[in-house]
Amino acid sequence: MNNQLSFADQKSVELLLKLSEIRKEKKITQKELAHLTGIPQNKISNYENFRIFPKLDTLLKLTSALDVKISII
Repeated sequence: MNNQLSFADQKSVELLLKLSEIRKEKKITQKELAHLTGIPQNKISNYENFRIFPKLDTLLKLTSALDVKISII
């Protein structure tokens, strides 16, 4: 079985790492981000731990709440 991530999954991991880093730099908790986005905190945790990957609309909510443009991540 091949355990390597696809190119798309690698990019998703990089993106989620960057979003998590930005969240922490801004001193926003997962719970606060959940409140700002309407996304359940457990889902945000799952994204940051690469258990699941967000869809584009969810990603846009996250970037908007963190006040970053998707192009810079």
